[in-house]
Amino acid sequence: MRMLRCSLRLTRRERVRSEYIRGKLRVPRLQDKLREGRLIWYGHVQRRDEEYVGRRVEGMEIGRRQGRPKRRLYDSYHENMREVGVTQEDAQDRISWRQKIRTGNRKFRELELRCCSTMLRILSLVSDCYLVLS
Repeated sequence: MRMLRCSLRLTRRERVRSEYIRGKLRVPRLQDKLREGRLIWYGHVQRRDEEYVGRRVEGMEIGRRQGRPKRRLYDSYHENMREVGVTQEDAQDRISWRQKIRTGNRKFRELELRCCSTMLRILSLVSDCYLVLS
């Protein structure tokens, strides 16, 4: 966040909210990127065959200690899938899985495409004007 503030020439003393800074620079939240990375890996492991080490480790039961149970990676996968709205069966189709779990970047990609098409139109207008003037 410090780097983003610095790029906008803002200091903490100015008390500008982080959401505003991320929106201004079109940077997604770190939590969204981490969730996306976990779900990409989960989909990769689910598409592998049953003999794959990752799939075998996923099904292992580990002895429980006294007290509160430790948070397992499997639990965070299912929590992330619930947040995004996908199921375990969706992971079999790689293309649709990627589209469904990349919720944070979709808006930025659409905005980028619109900006690129606008820039192309401007460049074509400038080149047309240049041809007319010469």
